[in-house]
Formats: sequence, structure tokens, C-alpha cells
Amino acid sequence: MTYAEKLKDPRWQKKRLEIMERDEFTCKMCLDNSTTLHVHHKYYQYGNDPWDYEDNCFITLCSNCHELEEMQIKEYSKLLIDTLKKSEFLADDWRRFASGINLANLRYPPEVVASLVEHLLQDKRLQELTFSIITNKNYNNG
Repeated sequence: MTYAEKLKDPRWQKKRLEIMERDEFTCKMCLDNSTTLHVHHKYYQYGNDPWDYEDNCFITLCSNCHELEEMQIKEYSKLLIDTLKKSEFLADDWRRFASGINLANLRYPPEVVASLVEHLLQDKRLQELTFSIITNKNYNNG
């Protein structure tokens, strides 16, 4: 069965309706409730059918926001990978980076975590503190 055919499957149609009802038939980005709505997968996992995800994996977006999200996720994913490559990450660094994020069991919304990481990486003092914790070195406040 093709992906397009799977989107016509009653199991996907049921899941899609449940998500739109949960989101009150409103785009969660721009709050539009009059434009065509889509149910966006925040991620895909190989081998899963469109309906084989937890509800928190989905978000209702209007067609404009959905198109923008798809475009930006490709652009920013490439930016992240290019940045890590330019930072001279090796394969094991990539593994530890991904494993660290995966194991963190983050309790906060992604936008909060992303802002925290952005701030951490821009602040030299926080970088030094984090490095000292990771390497078990004493951190000098001065």
C-alpha cells in the first residue's frame, strides 16, 4: 500500500479526526480555523503506518503553516547537520549527542529546551561550567 493510500485508510482518518478535535479544529501555530487543516507528524519512524504514533506526535496546522513547517524543518535539519560537521564532530560525537538528547527524557516543551540550549551555547561562562561538570573539574567562579 502506498503512503497516499494509507492516508485514505479508515485508521488514519479516525486518528486525524481525533487530533483535529483535540486541537479544536484550529491551527496550533497561527490559530487559523478557516483554512484547510492538516494533521502534521512531528517525526516519522521507519516501518510505522501514519496512525501508529502517540497523539503527542501530531499537531494540527493550516495548509500554509504546514507547508512552511515542512520547508523549514528541511532547511534547519540541514543547518544542524552542516553545523555539526563544521564543528568537526566525528561519528562517536554524533552518537553521544543524539544519545544524550534521547536519554535526557526532557520534561519541558521543545521550544523551552531549544532556547535553553541556545542560551547555553552562547554563554561562555555556562559553557565552562558545563565542561567542568562533565569533566569533573572544579569550576572557578572568578
